[in-house]
Order: sequence, then C-alpha cells, then structure tokens
Amino acid sequence: MSKQRRTFNAEDCYSIVQESLRDGHADVSRKYNLSPSLLRRWKQKYLDSGKMAFAIHMCALILNYVP
Repeated sequence: MSKQRRTFNAEDCYSIVQESLRDGHADVSRKYNLSPSLLRRWKQKYLDSGKMAFAIHMCALILNYVP
C-alpha cells in the first residue's frame, strides 16, 4: 500500500516555520512528522522571501507547476 502525499497550505507552512524558529528545528519536524530537509527548505524560503514565499508556492501547486 502506497503512502498518500500530504499537502500543506500556505498558512500551515508559515505557522510550522514560525514554530520551528521558536521551538527548534528537530522538535517541530518530529511533531509534524516532516523530513528535516523539507522543513529546512521551507525555513530558507521564508528567510529569503518572507511569508509571500508560501503563497507563490501554493499558486504553483494549483497550476501543477513546481519550479
């Protein structure tokens, strides 16, 4: 049986990144069962572009285009 891929909306990504900045990377990735590398990418996008990074990513997902 294959595992179904989870999707996170922009607000979820933003709040998880905020929590990781506040509570620590390892604890948050374990809490949400996220790959540490995925959380690291989200955090880097946030630090580079702010909250808009997640909105742009979600628009790309809706259009089935992920650069």
